[in-house]
Amino acid sequence: MRLYDEGTASQTDAAARNDFQEANNQLQDAEPLAAAATSDNGQWNALMTTLQEIGRVDEGHLLVALKAQCAVANTPGPAEPPVITTLPPVPGQPKPSPTTETTASP
Repeated sequence: MRLYDEGTASQTDAAARNDFQEANNQLQDAEPLAAAATSDNGQWNALMTTLQEIGRVDEGHLLVALKAQCAVANTPGPAEPPVITTLPPVPGQPKPSPTTETTASP
């Protein structure tokens, strides 16, 4: 993303072409990494799908989508649901008392 931004600000056409080409190369290198990340965790599917658009979508538009996806990925998600540590009582059975012990009769 930095290289693309540098390419848009380059003073010469040759420097811009070089920056754009290197930015494109790095995006292409990221595609298999995104596929591997998606295999481990499906939350990266949108990133992988966006990277698959290299060559079909103007890089400027592609980078806008990638920056937005990175911002979402860097945002903490919602709190985890609480872990249930007790079970509800079984219908029709008396509630066990915390001090009551069950003993087997001889």
